Formats: sequence, structure tokens, C-alpha cells
Amino acid sequence: MDQPTITDPDTLALLIVQQYLTDQGFEAALKATEKQDGRNFVESKLPRGSMLLELVYSMMEQEALGDESGREAKRAAAEEDALLAAGAAAALPTHLESIIAGVHGAAVTSLVHDDDDIISGAGNGQIRRVTIDGRVGWEAQAASSGVLALALVPAREAEGQEAMVVAAAMNGSVAVHSGATGAQLATCSPHRKYVIAAAVTAARRIVTGSWDGTLCVTRLPDSGGGSEGELEVLATQSYDTGIAAVAMLSDGKTAVIALKSSCRLRLYDTEKLQEAGRVNMNDAEWDEHLSFSATTLNLSPDGSFLLASTDGPRIMVLRVRDWSKAKLLYGLHTAANFHQYSACWLGTSHVAAAAEGGTVFIFRLSDGKVVEKLAAHPGSNVRALDSSAAGTRLITGSFDKTIRVYTSAPAAEVV
Repeated sequence: MDQPTITDPDTLALLIVQQYLTDQGFEAALKATEKQDGRNFVESKLPRGSMLLELVYSMMEQEALGDESGREAKRAAAEEDALLAAGAAAALPTHLESIIAGVHGAAVTSLVHDDDDIISGAGNGQIRRVTIDGRVGWEAQAASSGVLALALVPAREAEGQEAMVVAAAMNGSVAVHSGATGAQLATCSPHRKYVIAAAVTAARRIVTGSWDGTLCVTRLPDSGGGSEGELEVLATQSYDTGIAAVAMLSDGKTAVIALKSSCRLRLYDTEKLQEAGRVNMNDAEWDEHLSFSATTLNLSPDGSFLLASTDGPRIMVLRVRDWSKAKLLYGLHTAANFHQYSACWLGTSHVAAAAEGGTVFIFRLSDGKVVEKLAAHPGSNVRALDSSAAGTRLITGSFDKTIRVYTSAPAAEVV
């Protein structure tokens, strides 16, 4: 009778290693893995022999191959890899600078870093601007339900446009607030529920995605507010599954859309208001096998890479120029009931990612290793992550109603 297919990558990886240890006669090492895993190695579970060596030789052969047309791509990839490794020795934001408690009466569900301030959203529909040491600048009621996503709109002083904050909520609403005062400028309800993602284009359009499977593009109001405070909906795109994340590319007009239960990212032109392409996150374009889907998307500070956390212990870094994989990161600790997958850039050389138990893992992109584990919110999962552009400050929000600020410089005293 055929053996059942192994679908868990960690289980398969361990079996392949144990097979190699058995073949090489490393009995003590094999017994150590069996003892720690609690199960004895059964070679019949694997479809082929010497699978680890097969993988290694395949990798070595691929490295040795390549014609002139492929060498240019390799040179470009090497330059990009050098960029990812450039700050590998940089000081990381591992020093706790402040714990901001009592600002929200509900779980902190979203946040963004804005210069020396933090804009945070909570499960009760409120948003607040607070300083790094916890002083409240303003507060506002953005929705009647939890704020799931925030986006910043930079000021355009020459055009008389002030900075704004976009707040997307569980009840399907999207609200725009003054960045200076928190006053609500305009709102609308283009979705039925759970607006999980929000982004802003260079043309000052808002792109929002919902678990109801709709993508909406709306027009930002002037600083004085739109007609009767209602946002103008320019277009709605419907998908057959929920939207998990939205990110804008550096061209300011292309939105990248991650769908639940899909291996393909969608590219959407926010000027032509139509889909502009699809990106298969699997290795082969024809491969439609679904073993993961993206849950959050973040563009690197220089615009060259897209960071995609997935619904599992795998994190991907994609090259924007051709959508090839620059890095795959493994080892994130997640539990069966863990659903708060999120990640953010720390400069271009490191990535911070939420893990189970309120911890945050920091990966070094030059070698893919976990270099730090922060016990950010013990016993309460991290709900939101963001960082400064240089990666010297990391902020986290959690269901424990607190915000924590980490810096690369040791703090004299935790506030």
C-alpha cells in the first residue's frame, strides 16, 4: 500500500536528515534526533533513497550551469544580494526603549511609525498619535469596530495638502483623519467587513482590501474634506477569496495584492483601475500547488524587494524587477492556533517577524539566520509590527493593549 504523502515541511526535513545519518552510519546522531523528536526513524516513509544528497547535488549542478544570457541575471542577483548583506553588522533594535500602556482600552490591532511618533489603532475603533515615550498627541474615533490597518499620507505643502491618516476597520469602513489634529475628514463603507489592508498611491488614492474579497480604490479628500465628508469610490475589484495584504510598489501606481488561499500575487494598476499581471510565488510558473499563501506584504526601503510573510514558518523576499526569490527564511516558531503572521523590514539587511508566545524573531538576510529573539509581549501574540526607515527602531503592538518600542541604542531607563 502506498505511503501517505508528507505535507509538513519540518517533518519531511527531519526525515531526510535522518535518512542521511542512517546511510552514513552516524548512529549516535540519529538516536539523538529520535530522542528529541520522540519518534523512531522509519525509512519507508520516504519515496526515494539519499534524498539529502540528491538535493545537494542538484543545487551544485545548478550553480555550475548557466550560459551568457543567464550570467547577466546572476550578476544582477549578486548585486542585490550584496545590498541585502550591506548592513549585516549594523546595530539592531533589540534594546527596550519604552512600554506604552494605558493608551488604548482594547487590543492594539494596527500601528505605523511616523517620524518620532506612533499612530496606533485599537480593537474599539479608536486611533491615537503618541510619542515614543507614550504622550498622547491626539485621539479619534475612526470606526465603531476594530481598526485593522493604517496608512500614512505624506503632506504636500506646495499643493496645500496636509498629512493624513487612513484607518480601515472590521465593519467595512475606511476613514481619513488629519495627521496633525486627528479630525475626521472623510469616510465611506466600500466593503462588507474586515478591511485588513490599506495603502496610498502617489496620486493620493487609497487602496483597501477586505476579507470579503473586494479591492477598492477611493480618492483622498482635500484637507478641507470631500463633499459631505464622503470618500469617492473610483473602482471595485472582486475576487473569489479574501484579500490578506496590499502593498504599493515604488512606481507609486502598482499595488501588489495577496489573496487568501492563493499562491499567486495580483498586480493592480491604480491609474488604469485594472489588474496588470500575476506573480506565482511557487518556483515554476505552471505550478498551481498551494502549500502556503502570503499574509502580509512590505516593500523594502529602497523599493527593490518585496517581503512576504506566509501562513506558516516561511518568509519570502522577492526581487521586484523579475519576481524571483532573493531569500527564503525558515525557522519562525508558530503554533497550530497562531494566526497573527506579520513581518517588517529593519533597513534592507534584516527582517523582524512575529512568532508564537509574543516573541519577535530577527533574521539576518545575508545568511538567513535568526540572530535575535525578543520577548516582546510574553503570553500575548504580537498583532502589529513596524519600524523606522533605517531599521534602528522597532515598534510592536499586541492583544495585551500595550505598545513596545525597541531601539538600536541602549536606553537609560525603560519608560
